[in-house]
Amino acid sequence: MSARTVKLPAPQRLDASAAPICDRDIGGPKSRLEQTNRHGQGSEYPEWMDLRTITRYAAVSERTIREWIHRAASPLPAVRVGTKILVNRNVFNDWLKAHALSPAGSIDVGAVVKEIITELAG
Repeated sequence: MSARTVKLPAPQRLDASAAPICDRDIGGPKSRLEQTNRHGQGSEYPEWMDLRTITRYAAVSERTIREWIHRAASPLPAVRVGTKILVNRNVFNDWLKAHALSPAGSIDVGAVVKEIITELAG
């Protein structure tokens, strides 16, 4: 048997006036990552994020997220659905705001030391 050679046409570039090629391009249903949040703003992240998504969202490792979830004091609120751990995007944003760092100069070290000594002296 002899091999057949098929010549394909060169790929054509689409311009802005080209017809849409799928329903997403003509205003069809939004993808999961294009959902609208409760404030009516578009977001590339879903309302409920799994560990992989939240690590991209927060730019930290999965290990860090897991440590935040399992902290003894003020843990990151999360839910388990089957084997997945999910975190609500708005709850996560609020949790981060509540855990903002204070500038080093804003802590009154003298008052902290005095309070500790007072508690120890009892």
